[in-house]
Order: sequence, then structure tokens, then C-alpha cells
Amino acid sequence: MTLNYTLTVPGPLLTTNRERAGSRYVRAAVVAEWRRTAKIMTLVAHIPRLEVVRVEFWPVQAKGRLADAGAHLPSAKAVLDGVVDAGVLEDDDPRYVNSITMHSPTRAKKHDELTIVLYPVTP
Repeated sequence: MTLNYTLTVPGPLLTTNRERAGSRYVRAAVVAEWRRTAKIMTLVAHIPRLEVVRVEFWPVQAKGRLADAGAHLPSAKAVLDGVVDAGVLEDDDPRYVNSITMHSPTRAKKHDELTIVLYPVTP
């Protein structure tokens, strides 16, 4: 049995295209909210300190045409930063995160969300 830690973080998904087209101030506010929410949810979940992980992201979109698998990377990066801010990982560089997988989004009925799954890896 492989132990993993899963968080589902609600929020408006930020796509790479929307990030490029928008104001840096709007982008910063959206990223800060994802990061803050992920940090709080990580702390509430009592996820222990992890040395090295592989990470998977599962976006869920409520509106619009479903984006491609890599489109929600800005939201994913902010969520991972929130996990680091919560102290679960020392950093998100290659010493602590050995891979990141972005899955294609699925359709939501009510609101956008992004699920992150952390799989501990033996260093």
C-alpha cells in the first residue's frame, strides 16, 4: 500500500493563457489566494513533513471549454507553494519534488477546484 496525501483546493483556475493576457496585479492576487488557501488547508489536514515527493494535479473546471492538461500550471504552482509555506516540504526544487504530473481537467458541476496528491518517495 502506497501512502499518499490528497488536498482538494477550491478556487478560480488560472490558465497560462489568462495569466499571460492579464494584468500582473490581477495575476498576483489570484496566485496569492491559491497559495494562502492551500497553506491553510494543508495545515488543517495535518500532513506531516515529507522529505521527497512526486506530485500529481487533477484540475476540475466548472465553465468553458475544457483546457489542455498543462493549462492550469499557474494554479498548480501556487498550490504547491502553499504546501511548502505550510512546512510540509523544505522547498519545491528538484531535491524535494522529483516529478510533477498535470492531468487533463474534468468537468465540475458547481465550481473550479484543483486536487493535489503528494506521494512520498524514498530518497
